Amino acid sequence: MTAQANIIITGFMGTGKTTVGRETAQRMGREFIDTDHLIETLAGQSIVEIFAAHGERYFREQEAQVLQSVANKHDAVIATGGGTLLSEENLRLASQAGMIFCLETRLDILALRLTGSPSRPLLGEPDLPAAMTRLLAQRLAKYEQLPNHIDTTEFSPGETAAMIIKRYYHAVGFPGVAI
Repeated sequence: MTAQANIIITGFMGTGKTTVGRETAQRMGREFIDTDHLIETLAGQSIVEIFAAHGERYFREQEAQVLQSVANKHDAVIATGGGTLLSEENLRLASQAGMIFCLETRLDILALRLTGSPSRPLLGEPDLPAAMTRLLAQRLAKYEQLPNHIDTTEFSPGETAAMIIKRYYHAVGFPGVAI
């Protein structure tokens, strides 16, 4: 891996992918790309609207296309949607494009962060904790296979970004870089 490799941040919804990704990019002077935001921009619709109009399968196709387009970048910090790297092809592509970090957070904290969020089409039912638990259980085995797990439960976005940067520079051969 080279110092120009991308940093790819993934994990379940509410773990802080966008916030931590933006902070990491700012600290490193890198471009920040949020794949969900890019999908919305290209479609001219929110993710909720995309799901309602076209369904999850269509959204996953758009997600794969966007990932393929941004994987060719260098020196970027890329935040993916929570389901993006569950696809073997997307995971392979992301692994070739850079260093993957999987953010985790305790379920009770996720529930607090996601309560009242209208932009989560896969959690669109009245019992949020049950919906989260069910979706997380479906994804857990895939998440466990991802490298570089960081539990964000007790850390601020800045502290999490610092951990990512430190691990990244250690992996590319710059272990003494100050953060």
